[in-house]
This record gives sequence, structure tokens and C-alpha cells, in this order.
Amino acid sequence: MSSIFTAEFFSGNRQQLASLFTGTAPIILPANGLLQSSADMTYPFRQERNFWYVTGIDEPDAILVIDKGREYIIVSEDYEHKARFEGALSFEQIAAVSGVKEVLSHKDGWAKLTTRLRKVKHVATLAPSPAYVQYYGFYTNPARAIVIEKIKSMNETIELLDLRQHFAAMRMVKKQPELEAIGQAIAITSRSLQSITKKARYLDTTESDIDNELRYQFR
Repeated sequence: MSSIFTAEFFSGNRQQLASLFTGTAPIILPANGLLQSSADMTYPFRQERNFWYVTGIDEPDAILVIDKGREYIIVSEDYEHKARFEGALSFEQIAAVSGVKEVLSHKDGWAKLTTRLRKVKHVATLAPSPAYVQYYGFYTNPARAIVIEKIKSMNETIELLDLRQHFAAMRMVKKQPELEAIGQAIAITSRSLQSITKKARYLDTTESDIDNELRYQFR
């Protein structure tokens, strides 16, 4: 899939977002953060899909800033630790994947962003989800809310402009790379089901066997 979704795809999505949002306020988009599983272990990371749609980056707690035609990515506060012990994309790799040329450390990035935040009246971002969604019975990733809280601490009078309607308009119409990826997923699913059909003919095949085979074929 990485060969389908190039830096040009993500750059194009950022340009489309900037054109849909006609205001002059900075656009600030946070990635998802890691969630604790137990003790010092985390659940498998899944990126915030709107953030991925405009960057292609799977790094947790990164932030994309688009401001007056300029754009940069701020990495997480513990980026150096993760890069040393767990592995992380280098600044050069982040730039190559996303097409965002400027990648900044947490300290330098927030210093630059803070200067701007103290001068503006509005910030465009994605409104945070409630901490708990009663309908589904689950807790949400707190990353958006934490970043917005930090923005407010820099300028308590700042007002937030919600970008959800713009992302909905962008993402409901699939671009060619997305259509190609969907086609590949359909082909993988079809081949996987054909493989399962062969195994399911045997009387001793269990649901667990079918589940294992399906996961194997998908991988």
C-alpha cells in the first residue's frame, strides 16, 4: 500500500484542505497518542485517520501545522526515546513520506507555534471527541483534547474552528490511489475466502481454524 499512497497524494490532500478552509487561521492537526494496555505496555497503535490522510505518518503524538502556505510537523516530546529504544521514522523519512519539508523537534516546534498562537484569534482543528462515548460504550483517544488544552493555555481567548465538515467533503469522494487500494483489498479478501472454502470442506475444520486461516491470508 505504501507504493500507492505517495507524498504527492498526501500533499494534494493538504492543498485541498487549505482550499476548502478559506480562513487565515492556522490549521493544527494532532495525531493519536499511545494508549496504555498494562503497566508499561501499550495497545497496538492506530493513527488518527484524518491526520494520516494528510500526512501518511504513523508516529504517535505528532502535530501537523499549516499556516499561510507554510507547513511543518512537530514530533512528540519523547520522540528521541522512542527512536532510540523502539524505532521511529527519522526527520528525513517523515519529510519523504508526508511531503512536509520542515520537521521540528517538540521543543522547537512548540516554540514556533506558541509565537503564532499568541497573535491569532482563531485556530482551525478537529473538535475533540467526548472522553466517553455512551452509545458505543468506549473511551476515546485523548490526544486531540490534550493539544487543544495546550493551545488554550497559550492563548485563553482563542476560538476553535472545526474542520470536520471539510474532511467529510474530502474523504467521501475517493481519489485514484484510494480506489486502487480498495481494489487490492477486495482481491485479497476474495483469495482469502477461496482458501477458506477449501479448508471448510473437511469435517474436522473448526471456526478457530477458519479464523486463523483468514488472518494468515490477510497478513
